[in-house]
Amino acid sequence: MKTPMMPREHMQSAPSVDALSDVELLVVVLGKGVRGCGVVELATRLAAALEDVWSNPEVAIDWRSMAEYVRRYNERNPSAPIIGLGEVRILEIAAAFALLAVILGAIRRVDVYAAFVEGAREGMKT
Repeated sequence: MKTPMMPREHMQSAPSVDALSDVELLVVVLGKGVRGCGVVELATRLAAALEDVWSNPEVAIDWRSMAEYVRRYNERNPSAPIIGLGEVRILEIAAAFALLAVILGAIRRVDVYAAFVEGAREGMKT
């Protein structure tokens, strides 16, 4: 029986990062678990805590709101809490999210500019 690939190995062999799930991407960002909770389980719990963020790309998230999502998750799930994510680790994860927002914003600007240029070209043809 073939052993399933861990997310980093999956990322290395995938044609693009689009092939990875949100949990797998979080596993790559987290890097390792904590005592009593492996990285895949930790990422699964964090993804559940941040479900509102995944479902609404317009939701802005900073480290304080991420910490609040984790706190609320832990209140709802006392038997399977998110453990081992202190302020520094949450800051690092929030920074990764912020970087993604910057990249997506740049992509949107490029798309808007490309549409503008294409529209201008079409207008010049008529």
